[in-house]
Amino acid sequence: MRKLEQRPEIVKLLDAIKCLNRMVQFSIQDLQDISSIGKKKFKVCIGRVSPREALKEVINSYKMQAHKKKQAIVSMVDDSVP
Repeated sequence: MRKLEQRPEIVKLLDAIKCLNRMVQFSIQDLQDISSIGKKKFKVCIGRVSPREALKEVINSYKMQAHKKKQAIVSMVDDSVP
């Protein structure tokens, strides 16, 4: 596995697979939410949200699209943000 990680093209492909996997997970969750709304079984949960994690998820969901356009997504978060 370490030999594969030393090859940049393999690392890019693995990153793309991870990104696509997350996109599929989000799509499945969205479909489940839509299905729940239709069945009137939708529940709103209140909880803590990490702004850093939320931003990371958004960036990851668009990473493949940016890569296809030969663009990069860059984020800068102030140290004061939890």
